[in-house]
Amino acid sequence: MFRRTTTTTASASSPDPGGRSALRAATKKNPRNRPCPTCGEPNRLTPKDVAPRYQCDECADAQERGGCYTMYEVLTDILVLVLWVAFCKMFDEAR
Repeated sequence: MFRRTTTTTASASSPDPGGRSALRAATKKNPRNRPCPTCGEPNRLTPKDVAPRYQCDECADAQERGGCYTMYEVLTDILVLVLWVAFCKMFDEAR
């Protein structure tokens, strides 16, 4: 779905050349002012990161570990937790 280059293809303009991140370095002409398309967090990507459909480093790391969470999945997990707590409180009050 979303690409992330490996450490061998990280460009010299990345914030960590030869490191783990494939994202471009933020500059005046390429500011980090775009949200991540996966988690929705603001100011995670530059316009040059958006063009090849990159995602932020945190989402890329989670995806590589086998757990890719989208904003929808996070909100769903929170809703399930809130409903579970409400159910437990109702059950305790009924006893």
